[in-house]
Amino acid sequence: MDILQLLLFCLLASLWCNGIYTAMGNGYILNWYQRLLERLPTFIANPLGLCIVCMASAHTALLWLVLGYNLSIHLIIAIPIVAVFNVLINNKIEE
Repeated sequence: MDILQLLLFCLLASLWCNGIYTAMGNGYILNWYQRLLERLPTFIANPLGLCIVCMASAHTALLWLVLGYNLSIHLIIAIPIVAVFNVLINNKIEE
């Protein structure tokens, strides 16, 4: 995997996370999922959807495996990049 592929994957993962996070708002289609997550312990609920930065870990790993990439150091590099992208994109959405 070269750097361009890694950055494109990170952008895709970040858009995925932000889409889910936004769709969990009041009146949106995944609001039921947010209410379900709120019943779980924080250390489980945050990576699954309640914290946009925390979502980078679980959702990046999930997408990595679903898209057929092998476990490698690239995944460890991708997670913090996705976390930064999540914050930047989410800040723009919330403006």
